[in-house]
Amino acid sequence: MTFDEIVATVAKRLNLTSATALERIGEDVNERYKWLATSIGFNTIARRVVTVPTIIGDRYLTFGPQPGILGVQKTLSVFIGPPMFNPPLIMGEVTFDQMRNQVQGTDPVQQYAVAEMGAKSVKLFLGSTPGAVYGISADVLASVDTLRDLDEPA
Repeated sequence: MTFDEIVATVAKRLNLTSATALERIGEDVNERYKWLATSIGFNTIARRVVTVPTIIGDRYLTFGPQPGILGVQKTLSVFIGPPMFNPPLIMGEVTFDQMRNQVQGTDPVQQYAVAEMGAKSVKLFLGSTPGAVYGISADVLASVDTLRDLDEPA
């Protein structure tokens, strides 16, 4: 159930339709979710898509804090999307040891390995050295201040 669906359900039960009432319900949902999550040691987590540009000559790529995102907890899938690929090219995940033992691929990157998972970031080791700057995107579980729109509580 998404954040918008939770707000709509509560609004329907209470027969509230104004924009200010929906905003108050959303604030209350976020407050209760934060209370619940922190009471069991969790952060407020939501699925997000994050895009980071490659750096020419650097095989490492880090997904971390960005505007609206306090940190990245985990990558779910990594891909190169439009304008370079449409539909997106889903990159294959291999272990770090497998990546180190195989021959380096060619650009654009088609594989990655998780090199480090920190408290607020995930660092990837790419299967080839980028020869150009392009965006690599990932579906991630991110730490956020508040849930919004189509966010699903994790």
